Amino acid sequence: MERLREREIIGRVLAGEREQFAHLVDAYKGQFFHIAYMMTGSTEEADDLVQETFARVYENLYRFDANRRFFSWAYTICLNTTRRHLSRRSRQEQVGRSAPVAAPGGPDNPGRDDAGLSEGIAMSGAVDSAEEHYCRQERLARLGSSLSMLPVEMREAVALRFLKELSFKELGEILEVSTEAAKMRVYRGLARLRELMGED
Repeated sequence: MERLREREIIGRVLAGEREQFAHLVDAYKGQFFHIAYMMTGSTEEADDLVQETFARVYENLYRFDANRRFFSWAYTICLNTTRRHLSRRSRQEQVGRSAPVAAPGGPDNPGRDDAGLSEGIAMSGAVDSAEEHYCRQERLARLGSSLSMLPVEMREAVALRFLKELSFKELGEILEVSTEAAKMRVYRGLARLRELMGED
């Protein structure tokens, strides 16, 4: 969505036209779902986190600085909401690894066919045979499982970099770190992914 259009909608919402907020929800719900799903590995949790995110965005809309990109500001809220959820979940779970993170559109989420992180990192191009399809699905599953083993700050950096194809500057803004720090998180995350997957 164009920034001018976003600002117009935000202004109308703040002026009392609450129904206009639905335009922002429609524009970003898919992207919020993607990051929440990549971080949690659960469609149910991701859906709940998207709802919670938009509730927080709506409640804090009056704080939005028009000099910032709305996308970056709202994505930061989505990330913080997801981080809090993961922190609560880790306290509730017994010692052990969380559920593997599958790619959207995979076996855990057949209703979602959007391009996901695992697909974007692992491979591209058409699938020509059943064997290739099987190999591709197996690779995506391994990538999702490996991604779930990354520390949260590495996982979110890698997910955002490849899911949304953000620049390192934009990534740093969303993660609230310097551009160099964002770059290092991505590089370290990718290096750790290669180790976990046993690949060069």
